[in-house]
Amino acid sequence: MTRIFDNIELALGEHLVATLKESDRIDAAVGYFNLRGWKLFGDVVADREPADHAVARVLIGMVHGDPEEQVMAHLQRTLEGGQESDDIDRKTAQARLKQAKLKFRQQLMRGAPTKQDEETIRALREQLADGRAAIKLFTRRPLHGKTYICHRQDKITPVVAYVGSSNLTTSGLASNFELNVDVVDSDGAKKLDGWFEARWDDPFAVDVTADLIEIIDESWASETLLSPYEVYLKVCWHLSRDVREGLIEYTLPPSMRNQLLEYQESAVKTLSRRIMTRGGAMLGDVVGLGKTITATATAMMLNEAEGYRTLIVCPPNLEKMWWDYKEKYELNATVVPYSMAAKRFPNLGRYQFVIVDESHTMRSDTRQDYKALLEYIRNYDCKVLLLTATPYNIRFRDVANQLGLYLEPDEDLGLQPVVAMSKDDKFADRVDGKTSTLEAFRRSDEPDDWKRLMSEHLIRRTRSFIRKNYALKDADGTEYLMFANGTKFTFPNRVPKPLVHSFGEGDPAAKMESVATLDTIDNLVLPRYNLSAYLKKTLQLTADEKKVVERFERGSGHLLGFVRSGLYKRLSSAGYSFMLSLERHIARNELYVYAIENELDLPLGTLLDPMLTSSESDDDAEEDYEESSRLLPAPRSCSTSRSKRTHRRTSGGFVRRCSTSCS
Repeated sequence: MTRIFDNIELALGEHLVATLKESDRIDAAVGYFNLRGWKLFGDVVADREPADHAVARVLIGMVHGDPEEQVMAHLQRTLEGGQESDDIDRKTAQARLKQAKLKFRQQLMRGAPTKQDEETIRALREQLADGRAAIKLFTRRPLHGKTYICHRQDKITPVVAYVGSSNLTTSGLASNFELNVDVVDSDGAKKLDGWFEARWDDPFAVDVTADLIEIIDESWASETLLSPYEVYLKVCWHLSRDVREGLIEYTLPPSMRNQLLEYQESAVKTLSRRIMTRGGAMLGDVVGLGKTITATATAMMLNEAEGYRTLIVCPPNLEKMWWDYKEKYELNATVVPYSMAAKRFPNLGRYQFVIVDESHTMRSDTRQDYKALLEYIRNYDCKVLLLTATPYNIRFRDVANQLGLYLEPDEDLGLQPVVAMSKDDKFADRVDGKTSTLEAFRRSDEPDDWKRLMSEHLIRRTRSFIRKNYALKDADGTEYLMFANGTKFTFPNRVPKPLVHSFGEGDPAAKMESVATLDTIDNLVLPRYNLSAYLKKTLQLTADEKKVVERFERGSGHLLGFVRSGLYKRLSSAGYSFMLSLERHIARNELYVYAIENELDLPLGTLLDPMLTSSESDDDAEEDYEESSRLLPAPRSCSTSRSKRTHRRTSGGFVRRCSTSCS
């Protein structure tokens, strides 16, 4: 009786392995083969001795592009009145072989390899080398049939076959919902065996056994370890690819050749390549290194090379500057301020290239101008250049939203957030297996993941980097940069000059200027102004709580700097002002300590915010206020007739006073 193997009630993998253990050998024809999925067969094959025939033969059909390309090819043949043909030549077969080898290499490049992965692929390599396993690639035409045929010493059922939808992958044989049936009648099994042999012996079924051995030997699974220096060179080669190929592929427009310094010219060519190959790029040079002129030259280059017109989107205060650049360099462009984006974009027409100046303004995807810009870029399939000196504020989501202007959420980036994946066994499930997408990176809070992603999209240089890598020196040691026409550019030197004061004996102002005082301010942790650093990442937040947390995350970095700057200002103002600020700061800290020790809600808002209604009883609120008010300066007066009872803790955890003139 035929059985159905759907990986729900019956898993194909375990039954297939059980059958193989009782068989001499197995033949498999699959549309797709994942090298990591070999473990299911490899453990059984490992127990067999090498012989004059393979224990496992696998015929793969993964060489003909994605389904959409195949559909388009079929429609084209239909329009032209042609039909699918089996006639191909060696050149086509070799091209398909090259494509398949690339896919195998990409398999080994995806994901963080585990110890199990390493053992599985090394076992596959050994079994390919000693002849226990053989793999061929069917290049004649698309092969999507999946069948597993086991040959055994049994007079009644010498051949047992399985036919269905499962590819030779761990998910296909164990977890995906599939549909397979077993074929045990002698006539059906014999016909399947004949079908496989005909495909295996096809002249265009190319043996890739040696190719796979070579691919494995060149990968992380190789038993021959590379030296650290070789690994370093390989990384450098890959990371410098955009620069190397950009310098070769692109040439500056004649009008810009004397306008750019060497580091700017290099950026223009690298940006142009990334924009054309990835859909966009980000220029994050620090302030003063010429992002505007670099972006202008990039727009002119793409106009000359690709015929692109440029749309420049910028803050309103930069609109005039960009119009001036357009006129000065005869740039084929128009300028739209953020404030007019939603109004003008629907009637603007197509501009193939979009420059987004001060792109950190677009770090929130809830803004109306962000939504209008995203819709325009999607509708017209625009290439994008992001300009910002501060690409990252406090959350990686800020960066993701900027990249999301030109990267689709589920677009395959060829990279994975491997650090986050290594710390969360359920990570892949949370993103439906799409681990190499921007959406997957949004779920990572690991800096190393984002550094790797941004290395593919961001160009960022500092002044010290430019001086170290591009500066020349005069005979007297003066550093300079050189324009193409021979004009020199000299970096301005900033020389700090301390103001020296003389203090009388015992003058307390000397302590205000002391290194110990300044270092103490610099080293303040200030946890009250960086609450987002103390949140548990695993907590499930409500919608209201998420809003509060997002406000903390956006403001934490700014608040820390703001408070330190405030203390410096008080210090430079007067000793009394500084001491008063410290006393108030200590009083608020004591309020926090009291709330923590007594398991009360932390005071999160400003003391001057309007009064909110408490969800607690008036007695509880009154008691909490009585305790907390000991730690705050008591109000001198209140111009309303409200009782002290109105100064209570809110249900949201905010300590507030009434909105009138309380001191």
